[in-house]
Amino acid sequence: MNLGPGALSKATSLLYISIVSILLAGGVVLIEGRIGFNPADEGFLWYGAEATLAGQVPVRDFQSYFPGRYYWSSLWMHLTGPGIVSLRMSNAMFQAIGLIFGLMLASRIFSNKTCLFLFGILLTVWMFPRHKLFESSITMMAVYFAVLTIEKPNLARLFASGVFIGLAGFFGPNHALYVLLSFMLLIAMIWFKTESIPMAGNLSALIAGILTGFSPILTLILFYPGLLESVIESVMSVSRNGTNIPLPVPWPWRVIPQLLTSTSLDVPQAAFQTFGSICFLAMPIFFGTTIVMTMLSGPGFWSGNSVLIASAVVGFFYQHHAFSRADMGHLAQVMPPLAIALISIPKAIGLDKIRTVRINTIFFIIAGIFSGLWAHDYYHYLKSKQAGHHFQEVKMGRDILWVISDQARLLGNMRQILEGRTENVSDAFFAPHWPGMYPALNRKSPVWEIYFFHPATEKQQRRMISDMEKSDLRVVIIGDEAVDGRDEFRFMNTHPLVWDFITRNFQEVWNAGLPPGYHLLTRKEAPRESLF
Repeated sequence: MNLGPGALSKATSLLYISIVSILLAGGVVLIEGRIGFNPADEGFLWYGAEATLAGQVPVRDFQSYFPGRYYWSSLWMHLTGPGIVSLRMSNAMFQAIGLIFGLMLASRIFSNKTCLFLFGILLTVWMFPRHKLFESSITMMAVYFAVLTIEKPNLARLFASGVFIGLAGFFGPNHALYVLLSFMLLIAMIWFKTESIPMAGNLSALIAGILTGFSPILTLILFYPGLLESVIESVMSVSRNGTNIPLPVPWPWRVIPQLLTSTSLDVPQAAFQTFGSICFLAMPIFFGTTIVMTMLSGPGFWSGNSVLIASAVVGFFYQHHAFSRADMGHLAQVMPPLAIALISIPKAIGLDKIRTVRINTIFFIIAGIFSGLWAHDYYHYLKSKQAGHHFQEVKMGRDILWVISDQARLLGNMRQILEGRTENVSDAFFAPHWPGMYPALNRKSPVWEIYFFHPATEKQQRRMISDMEKSDLRVVIIGDEAVDGRDEFRFMNTHPLVWDFITRNFQEVWNAGLPPGYHLLTRKEAPRESLF
């Protein structure tokens, strides 16, 4: 779809795309890399990256995702130094790589530099939260490898795709599952449409590639005793508890009436929620319809619309991640396949030469950019500044962050609670959702768990209690939070044995300057009781 002068040549497209991707990812870090602090989910990644940098092994030595993202982050932190800003820079590096793959796909649709740049902004704006840039980047890589497989399904490309699947699994087993299912469906579709490729040979090449790509974690398992058992326990925990706590899907007929009846309408927020709700509706309809129509269409459609087909197949399986906890953050993590597929429609139906269609495509991109701005910290920083509520500077290790005043006061109170003990010790325990407080306050968790989301087994709880007894634990800060308003997810209900141990051996300190619902407990002077 050439929308005017400035078409890209093959010789310069990759260079242009690389420069644009680096500028976009780097620009986000430059603008908001020191704004905001999420002690929960971003803190979960930060703690793990710092622990990996210190020589610990993800999954085995601390609660974590699969090791890939931690070794990537710790590599860059080794080069640039520890700290949350270095972590955000490492995420941006991965984001830039993902954008390169995404814009390489878009360059097959747009041959105009301006349009390609605008689409890059759209992808960048909808790549959030910043601790989950791995997810959206991997989806773009998956679509790219799927396109290569559709266009030329030979053994070399199937092997390369298998390597990618294995490497994706190094960052998360869910990625390996989604991409593997996507390629299994693609291979079946290719065989059904062409009947000219050997199914056994393709599967063999794919499997060989997967084993090659998954070799990093197999190597870690070989050299680090206990990692295999921890990986199995982690996978079993996910199968037992699920990947996320589900939320009601924000369908447009739920979201839009609420916005229309709101007494204080924030236009950017309304655009954000409306655009997101439409995307939730569009995903299952569009992906499913595209796959069915592809199977019913002639060979010409298959050969000429590889980007659309690949985006639909990959997005079809990745939408499970968005619906597993149907909020905007999870939607954003799988937005790229949908965005890439949508800009592919005009070409697929032969309308890409019509001026009105071209203009509507640009309008869609601009609307998507505007709607995604509300999700970024810099927007809230500017809005708060305009309202006279300035962010405050807070020192976290070697970094200075700008955070809201309430959070600045909280961090100051926490430092006072732990003052006089500046070495990195296991003297504090934070629960349920503050893992970022450990690196922010130069602490390490006294137990393997750092994020308490799902009910723990009796074995897990007794292991936690044993670790607490062996540590130098003196301060406990626990939030009595009902996640999504559900009492069964309060810490005292998910970890009743640990809660009983804490209440027996620690006493509450009132007026500790913590947020409502959070409790500060200090160790009793009397000898600690044990449950064993």
